[in-house]
Amino acid sequence: MKRFGFAAFLILIASGANATEFCLVKKTGDGFAALRATPGAQGKMMARMQEGEEVRVTGKKSGRWQYVSWWKGDTRIARGVENPDARGWVHGSLIEDCG
Repeated sequence: MKRFGFAAFLILIASGANATEFCLVKKTGDGFAALRATPGAQGKMMARMQEGEEVRVTGKKSGRWQYVSWWKGDTRIARGVENPDARGWVHGSLIEDCG
């Protein structure tokens, strides 16, 4: 019985149960996707993310809103994964399906 429990634990780790994913901002009609301080259209806009910029999905959600880390332009490599330009909420429909 203990072996099965340990094997299930290893499968859970390998499946990335708490993994983060990098996604791209989609093209939108008004040319940007709003990064907001709180989930919802009334949340304060913190940044205007452009098509193709990278976000890192954290797994934290509120309805269809996702909490992300964001890098302006192509700065993720230079700035590093732990140093995004901002963190905030974006509607899930505005980022590419990355998982």
